[in-house]
Amino acid sequence: DRAVEKDASVARRGRGFSVDPSPLNPLKLELGIALLLAPVVWLLAEHYLRLPLPRLLVVLGGYGFAAALWLVIRVRRRLGEIERDGA
Repeated sequence: DRAVEKDASVARRGRGFSVDPSPLNPLKLELGIALLLAPVVWLLAEHYLRLPLPRLLVVLGGYGFAAALWLVIRVRRRLGEIERDGA
């Protein structure tokens, strides 16, 4: 029983890489987008805008804070929807 439970959270092998459907999958996509945009923000701020280090750190910290806040809000909202639908 324990081995079956452990394997339930592991990605399945088959045609490509897939994960079992989850109500949080759209949020995982948003997390991936936020992570992929972080280097773009960094490169734009450092090379295009030529910001000095203190301002660069403020911009990157602001982006990180905004992305984290966005994800926290979205996760809390989605978990509330799941709780309402399940109850």
